[in-house]
Amino acid sequence: MTLSKPFCTSKAYAENALGETIKAIQADMGGEFMSNEFIAYCDDNGITRRYSVRKRSQQNGTAEQATELVQNELLLYLQKPICYAVLG
Repeated sequence: MTLSKPFCTSKAYAENALGETIKAIQADMGGEFMSNEFIAYCDDNGITRRYSVRKRSQQNGTAEQATELVQNELLLYLQKPICYAVLG
């Protein structure tokens, strides 16, 4: 099954960085989120889909807040120092 590369890349990056799996997606009813392929992918991977009404910022606020939260968590994660051990 081939989904859009940006979605797959973002999903893998977020899951690896946070050590969690995506359990739900909040999106507007844009075509990329309504395709049979995307719905099947979510169903196969146990991802719940929630949709807000398109062009209604009151409902999209939830998705915007979630996006901001994930972005902030990723930024914090990326700013952590990386330690390497040299074994000899």
